[in-house]
Amino acid sequence: MINKLKDTTISSAINFLGEKIRAKVIVFESDDWGSTRMYSKDAYNNLLKRGYKVDLCPYNRNDRIENDSDITELANVLLSRKDSRGNHPIFTMNQIVCNPDFNKIKQSDYSKYYYETFDQTLGQYNDSKNTLMLMKQGVDEKIFCMQLHGREHINLTSWFKKLRNREPAAMAAFENNMFSVTKTGVVSGKSDNLDAFGQELLISDTHNFEQIISQAQQIFKNTWGYHSRSFIAPCYTWHPNLELICKTNGIDFIQGSTVQRIPIESRKAYKKKYHYTGQQNALKQRYLVRNVSFEPTEKYSENVVENALKQIERAFRFRTPAIISSHRLNYIGSLQPKNREKNLVLLNNLLEKILKKWPDVVFLSTVELGQMINKEQLCAE
Repeated sequence: MINKLKDTTISSAINFLGEKIRAKVIVFESDDWGSTRMYSKDAYNNLLKRGYKVDLCPYNRNDRIENDSDITELANVLLSRKDSRGNHPIFTMNQIVCNPDFNKIKQSDYSKYYYETFDQTLGQYNDSKNTLMLMKQGVDEKIFCMQLHGREHINLTSWFKKLRNREPAAMAAFENNMFSVTKTGVVSGKSDNLDAFGQELLISDTHNFEQIISQAQQIFKNTWGYHSRSFIAPCYTWHPNLELICKTNGIDFIQGSTVQRIPIESRKAYKKKYHYTGQQNALKQRYLVRNVSFEPTEKYSENVVENALKQIERAFRFRTPAIISSHRLNYIGSLQPKNREKNLVLLNNLLEKILKKWPDVVFLSTVELGQMINKEQLCAE
């Protein structure tokens, strides 16, 4: 009860401080597209037999790189709805552009990191042969807006330390073309090597953040034909020093949660920093903060749609945009088909109720919202 009251108070404060816009703006932000997680059903069964409780982790149980059906069925839901201006709901798909090349890493005896681009990863799956084409079609239809989530979703320093020490969990995951698995099944960005920018140091013997961001942007541009203007750090974890690197590489908008987790080398715990939508840093970059959660796979309840509607209503009460967090794993069906099926029904239900409750709502991408705040300021109609 106390935690719920605290969360509501913080949420209200963030909405109160957030950029004031007359239009009722809805933005969907969806992380992890392009990234490998659970490699396959065989990998899942192998790890389960070896005592790793992958069945207890919603990501390991449901999340795999996207396939043709995942994209097609999500697109069908988005194309079935329009706002009063004729815009379909648009998913800002935050993309990881590379995954580990496990064979080359093993051949180096875990001494060097090698990556493959996400389209090379897609090519390893028979059910993902047309996925990139379908995503580009969604961009053309203005239901997808691709943005940058990182080069890989991996804390390379942490991961390589475990590999070089031959830690059992790290090796078991690696043998199944994965970079993260735990005995408990509990999700943890830090202990599972997921916080890609979870170091204070920008350069070490295992990572160079300037190179990582630069390469990620170039691969992104080669794929989509433009540089990403926004960025979301994996696990909402990054040191403020990273923002200059992002700015140098064309990043104007920083997506995130209410709380930024700042890694400090001398501490195990993160330092917390709070943000609100429209806030600027010294480099004139804008923070765009998620204030609505629609994560039925990770945090399922019978009231998942109603809870999201309440959070949207709270945002609109303060005349601030409703930025909805909804990760990729909610829409993946290759491992568990019912996961995608039930969540698309819920998404359709959410969209139907949004349009009924607020018929004048406007669907925007993250970049469009950032442009509205930067260029139109408080005059958005």
